[in-house]
Amino acid sequence: MRDLPGKTTVEVHDYADTKVPMLTRMHGKRLTAYKRIGFTNPVIGEIPPLPGTEMAVPAAEVRAWAKENGLDVSARGRLRPEIWDQYRVAHLA
Repeated sequence: MRDLPGKTTVEVHDYADTKVPMLTRMHGKRLTAYKRIGFTNPVIGEIPPLPGTEMAVPAAEVRAWAKENGLDVSARGRLRPEIWDQYRVAHLA
């Protein structure tokens, strides 16, 4: 991302094949890196909920959805943030 005169915005298009667990993990790491370098606007997988539409979804439901969609999730414990992000994106439409 070059700093050029008159350049005020940067747009990132990042695609991930979420049916492949390794690629899903790599995508999650990239999302973390984007935040670390200062991106503040949403990127795919981090679309904020509309006001009044926050989802109160049990982890068990998200875990079942992830398994049905071929994502690598453990049987117990905390779900990775990228799994929650992908669930939110899939259920916004």
